[in-house]
Amino acid sequence: MYGLMMVSGCFWSNQVKGSYWGWDPVEVWSLVSWLTYGIYLHLRVTMGWRGRRLAWYALIALIAMVVSYWGIPFTMETFHSGFRIEH
Repeated sequence: MYGLMMVSGCFWSNQVKGSYWGWDPVEVWSLVSWLTYGIYLHLRVTMGWRGRRLAWYALIALIAMVVSYWGIPFTMETFHSGFRIEH
């Protein structure tokens, strides 16, 4: 679902900005977290990682996801900042 969300965001960006990828910090960190979980699946399936090693990597992936969702959008001024709902 996360990959599908990124692809649909690229199509939306093309309609709004005229390019599929703009190297915005939100876009880059979304890609980083997506790749981090892709590597997680690769390590589990093909490399046979299990147990403590994979649990530590899962914590690193969780930190990347937290930075992607809450760290970057609310600390940096990006293109996506104008789309926040203010209460």
